[in-house]
Amino acid sequence: ENYSKQVKQRVSENFMYIHNLEERIPYTFSVRAQTIDYGPAAEGNVTTGPQPGSPGRPRDLLLSQSLSAVRLSWVNGNSGKGPILGYYIESRPKAKENWQLYLDEWKTEIRTDGGAVQDYTISYQNLDPMTTYYFRVIAYNEFGISVPCTSEETVETPSKVYLEYGYLQ
Repeated sequence: ENYSKQVKQRVSENFMYIHNLEERIPYTFSVRAQTIDYGPAAEGNVTTGPQPGSPGRPRDLLLSQSLSAVRLSWVNGNSGKGPILGYYIESRPKAKENWQLYLDEWKTEIRTDGGAVQDYTISYQNLDPMTTYYFRVIAYNEFGISVPCTSEETVETPSKVYLEYGYLQ
């Protein structure tokens, strides 16, 4: 299905960040300068997702819970044409109604920049209480991002009361 959306926005810099793009979708961007009138358009095509040289997909994502956090551990894929610079650790709440498969939006919990690692711990304090989550890990290097490695299992966060008082006893 073809979709087109035109957005006009004035910028004072020679760059602009675009957020909330769909994964693995080609986009065409067009830019025109304005002085007295508009100049000719410069166009560029971008496909979101992994690019040539991007790291390989992490695999075997496991979730383990403690009293105060969830630990994600995985096995790295190949580093691509450059070293792994870090990871996007993302979460998505599981749907609360049976007719919903899942909530579409993945939320980036953290973008690490410490190089190649194989685990990361997220405090329950950073997640909504009494919510069931899926997690995924995306590696990145200077060439782009990997295909996500998504957990098949879920984690349910404790209640707010537990978070405030429960594990302090």
